[in-house]
Amino acid sequence: MYYSAGWQLLQEDVDDHTNGGSPDGTNSRSQQVWGLRYIDDAMVRLLDKNLDGDSRDSGELFWQLSDAQFSTVAVIDKNAVLRRRMCSTSYGVGTHRWPHEVNNTGGVTE
Repeated sequence: MYYSAGWQLLQEDVDDHTNGGSPDGTNSRSQQVWGLRYIDDAMVRLLDKNLDGDSRDSGELFWQLSDAQFSTVAVIDKNAVLRRRMCSTSYGVGTHRWPHEVNNTGGVTE
């Protein structure tokens, strides 16, 4: 993992011990882009699954949507499809919700 001087995660190299990967053992790489408005202003996460330097052919691009406190409340992909939602209690306990989850208890409707 690589961090900025402000301890923002910039890059994460993952070795999942499958498909060989690169000589150093890295199979995929994710990079985080941060905004300039605030230290917690997460904007975009790029996932490069084949380590060719871009996320267009084998990876994914995720936009992180935030509220007024710069907490990420939703993640959408490059086609603006909702991938997950996040929320937290007034005490800061965070939970993740999947797009099809409607009742905030893990319940799913079809």
